[in-house]
This record gives sequence, structure tokens and C-alpha cells, in this order.
Amino acid sequence: MDSVGIGRAVLVGGSSGGVQARIVAGRHPDRVAGLVLMPPIVRSWRPCRPPAFS
Repeated sequence: MDSVGIGRAVLVGGSSGGVQARIVAGRHPDRVAGLVLMPPIVRSWRPCRPPAFS
């Protein structure tokens, strides 16, 4: 960020990149304007239906 002149930024991390984003945010909270953390993408993922309650 320093080399391109960015003072603060929103960090986006997906899967294990989210860990890295959280580490940077923890070490430099003054430089992080926000975090967007995304879960890993799974190809076989399908929405599930909640169980029916009777």
C-alpha cells in the first residue's frame, strides 16, 4: 500500500486469504477501513431446505 500511495483500504479475503486480511487488520488497524471476508467456494454446493417442523 505504501508503494502505491494508499493510506487506508478495505481488505477483501476469500477462504485462507481471509486469514491474511485479518492478520493485516490486527497488526495495522489504522490502515484498514474495513474487511470483507468470504467463505471458500465449493462447486458441489447446493442450497439446503430447512427441516420441516411439525
